[in-house]
Amino acid sequence: MKIQIAKEKLTKLSTLEHNWDSYGAEPPNEFALQWADITLGILEELGREPNALVPSVENGIGICFINGDKFADIEFFNEGEILAIVFQKKLSLDNSNPNIWEVGINTDSIKETLEVIHKFIS
Repeated sequence: MKIQIAKEKLTKLSTLEHNWDSYGAEPPNEFALQWADITLGILEELGREPNALVPSVENGIGICFINGDKFADIEFFNEGEILAIVFQKKLSLDNSNPNIWEVGINTDSIKETLEVIHKFIS
């Protein structure tokens, strides 16, 4: 997904209303929108693109990265928390255990997280 398209999608997400998913999810708030926008700017500086930008049913925004059976995302929650996850899907029934960590609310932590995600996805 081109960064410009992701930014346009972010603008559309800012217009979601309560219960946008019909299960009571809240729309992304200012915290989630602002940090997703900052992260898209960092991705643009790094010359990288996400695969998707989606509203989270857990109230926020997710920026997703996918390469084959590898998945990663960074999620910005309305409650003021940022989490990242990486995992590789396996063919076995036990599947893989995801690696999840809290991301600091600053650009350096975002950049470090994006580097970890890029290395994992590549």
